[in-house]
Parts: sequence; structure tokens; C-alpha cells
Amino acid sequence: MKALFPWIRVIARRKGRLVIGALLMLGTVLAAVALLGLSGWFITATGLTALVMAVGISTYFDVYVPGAGIRAFALTRTISRYLERLYNHDTILRLLADLRLHLFGQLSQINPNRLSRQRSGQWLNRLTQDVDALDNLYLRLLAPPIVALISSLVVAGVVAIWLPKAAALLLIGLIGLLILSTWVPARSGARFGRQVGETIEQLRWHGIDHLQGMAELKAAHKETAHAQRLWQAHESLQSNQEKLARLTALINSLTSALLALLVVILLVLGIQGYLEAALSGPVLVMLLLATLALTEAFAALPKAFSQFGHTLLAAERLNELQEELTPQQVTGLEQPYMPILVCRNLSASRGGERLFDGLSFQLELGGWLVITGPSGRGKSSLASLIAGMNTVDEGDVLIHGKPPEPWPQVDGPECIAWLTQETQIFSDTVANNLLLAKPEATDRQLWEVLEWVELADRVEQSERGLDTWVGDGGLPLSGGEQRRLALARILLQDAPLVLLDEPFRGLDATTAERLMLQLQHWGKDRTLVWFAHEQSVLPVGIQQIQL
Repeated sequence: MKALFPWIRVIARRKGRLVIGALLMLGTVLAAVALLGLSGWFITATGLTALVMAVGISTYFDVYVPGAGIRAFALTRTISRYLERLYNHDTILRLLADLRLHLFGQLSQINPNRLSRQRSGQWLNRLTQDVDALDNLYLRLLAPPIVALISSLVVAGVVAIWLPKAAALLLIGLIGLLILSTWVPARSGARFGRQVGETIEQLRWHGIDHLQGMAELKAAHKETAHAQRLWQAHESLQSNQEKLARLTALINSLTSALLALLVVILLVLGIQGYLEAALSGPVLVMLLLATLALTEAFAALPKAFSQFGHTLLAAERLNELQEELTPQQVTGLEQPYMPILVCRNLSASRGGERLFDGLSFQLELGGWLVITGPSGRGKSSLASLIAGMNTVDEGDVLIHGKPPEPWPQVDGPECIAWLTQETQIFSDTVANNLLLAKPEATDRQLWEVLEWVELADRVEQSERGLDTWVGDGGLPLSGGEQRRLALARILLQDAPLVLLDEPFRGLDATTAERLMLQLQHWGKDRTLVWFAHEQSVLPVGIQQIQL
């Protein structure tokens, strides 16, 4: 249960909407109880009145007031149900958005090296299936049991007006019914629910691997074997879902039987009260039908709580991300006289092959360094070591006299700016892609960096300017233009140490030379480390290292 508390706190941020939604659910159930109970009273009273009049006894019976009450409750139930569905589904969409934003906030602080340890299908499962499983928290696991409990108290309170002893027994029975429809399926179905969640994740990443690696699987003649694993995961999922369905059906049958038993007990005690003139026949029917109407409050509980294991598993897996968050840190130049970057005796290997050995260099504030070498010689690996994305096995990397903090640096974005070799452009507006680097940047600053990378004219041609969507259905950017947009993000940052890994990748030589002039002007007071295959457009006359 503790695994759910962090997510309950996220949901509780919208406590006003949660309370209103729960009240609408309660109003729907109570309207149904009142409708069925009053209808039973009205039909019984009408029948008895007709019998009395049939034997020639003159009597008076007002059909208008109870008839109006029945119409009012029927209308109330319909309207309340409609508003409850509309309002609560809107609330759920908002809650899911809150959960995903909270989760993205956590993911953005996780070391990318940690992210690479799991398959993309597993991360996709965290962002979709696991978050979707948490929508059970409010709409199925929190509000409905509370509504069922309050409804039970109301019905027991009404019964107590005429039959106090029967009301006490009824309340005890209804609390037992609540336990049977919540705790029992949650406990009994926990293992099956967890297996469903685990199998769904396996099925998802097996499916993604199968599609992405189709060519390799065919070449290795393993397509059939891999498809068989997919089928086995699917069969396992179906088997566990069937077990959950059978468990839910069994508990539904037991809850219906227990509620029917409570009605029978109430009937027996009610007949005794009728013989003692404690209540009339129509009132007894009203109490019986009102109790029977509680089916609406309890019917959905077994199915919802049988999924509790899946929901708990999703919360546990998402909570594991919290353990990956980097600690808060203090940045700045505590010792400004020290070199901004020192690398001593660095060694790195990949797959048993030595990339570089005993590499040493240092840079003062404002110094530049060009590191070149053919593909696969460890340039990007060296950049990741300096940025703190990977830990150093041999040697030392010091920034301002300290080892680099694990990437990303939560409180120190001004310390290092890193243009990675792979260009990451998100399906969003031009402005939002740039604001990732500096959320407080003004439109003027955004246009300025777009001018520097020669994208301002391209963006101005679109009708919405900075609000132009980039990506699917938006402004189509070539590989070189995407690279320049990523470079613009770097130019927005006030970082004294900048790592530029293949900054002109995908650009023609003329454009690269013009951008080089802009970068030389922008980086004159910054420490820049350039990584490239060759030095055709990189600055000359500065410190160089060949890997």
C-alpha cells in the first residue's frame, strides 16, 4: 500500500474535483436507492388501498406527492449519472496528465546511462500502461468504496427509524459485504494482477523488438522462434486474465448472495416488526427494495479491486524511478583560479577494444580544444565522461576541481552545455524546443539565436512564427535544419563549459563556415571542447588532440 501514497499525493492536488466527483457518484446511488424504495412503497400502498376500496371501505390516498417524488428521483438519478460520468472522466484525463507530467519530471532527472539499461518498450510501458493503471486509484479504488460505505450508512439509518435491531444487523452485514467486495478480491487477485502487468510489459517489448529487428531475425533464421516467444507471452496473459475474470465472477456471485441474504434477514425481522405494529406493509417493502438497490454501489467493486495487484505493481515500478534521481548539488566557481576542466590519465575501452589510453589535458576558463579522430575512436565516449553521463573507470575528470556530477545536473545547467552527436528535436513548437534550454528566455532571445543559426527566415515564413509546430503534421525540417535548431538551444545557455559533438553534422561546408564564425564570436569567453571526425571547418591555431 505504501507504494500508492506518492501517487495519491499527486492525485490529491485536485482534491476539489475529487470531492465533487465523489458527491456526484453518491448522489447517483442515493437517488437510485430512493427511487426503488419509494416506488416499492407507492406500488404496495396503491395495491392495498385498492383492496380496501374493493371491499367498500371509503379511504383517501394521495398519488400525486409520491408520484412526483418518483419522477424527481428518476430525473435526479439520470442527470446525476450523466454529470458524474462527464465530470469524472474529465477529472481522470486531468489526473492522468498530472501523473504523466510528474513522471516526465522524474525521467528528465535520470542519468541517461541508466535509461539505456532498459529496452525502449519497457520505458514505453512505464509512460503508458503503468500510468493508465493508476487511473484505478480514484475512479475505481478510492471513491467507490467510500460511496458504498456512506450509502450503507444512509440505508441502515433509514431502517433504524422503524427497526433499530434490524438496522444494526444490516449495517454489520453491509460492512462485511464491503470487505468481501474490496479486500477479498484485492488479496486473492494480487498475484494474478501482478502477473498480468508483468506479462503485458513483456508482450510489449517483445513486440517492439520483433518489429524493429525483423530484418536481423530473418537473416539469422530466428523469426519463427521469436514469434513463438510472443505467442507464449500472449497465452500467459490470456491465462492470467481468465483467472482474474473467474475470481471476479465468483466474488460477484458471493456479494449478490450475501446482499440477498441480508434482504431475507431484513424481511424476517420486518415481518416481526409488522406483527408488532412497528411499521406498515408498504414501509417494509420500501426498506427491502432500498436495501436491494445498494447493488448499484457494490456491483463494480470486485472487478476494480481484482486489478489491485496490477495497479500496485505499476506504482512500485514507477516508484523505482525516484531512486534514480540525482541529488541536489551546488554549482559555481568556488575556486576560480583552478582550471575549468582537467582530464588526467583517462582510459576507455568498448567491447574489449581500447579507445584511448592515458589521455590527459586541461583547459582554463575561455580555452578551446579540438578533439578529432575517425568514427568509433571514443570521441562521444570522452564527451559523456566529461559531462558526467558515465563514470570514469581509470583516470580523473575534474570540473572546477571536482568530479562532474551525474548527468543531468539538476541545479547546475549553467555548468555544462552539451550538444550530443544525435539530434533530439521534439514534436512540439519551435519555441518549446528552444525553451528546454532556457525556460525564462524571451521571444527576442529566441529570435536572436535563430538568427545566429540562420533559421529565422525559415520560421518567419510560417504563419505562426515561434508557435509553429515542428514534426509530424508541422514544419518539416531537414537533418541539417534540425541540427541547427539543436545548436540554437546550446546558444541559449549561459554555460562556461560547452561540449560540441559534431556541431556541423549534416550541414554543407558554406553554411558550416558561416556558423563557425558565429560560434567563435559567441564562445570567446567560454571554454569550448569540439569533437569531430575531421577539422575542415573547425577553428585552427588552438590546442588539438587526435584520437
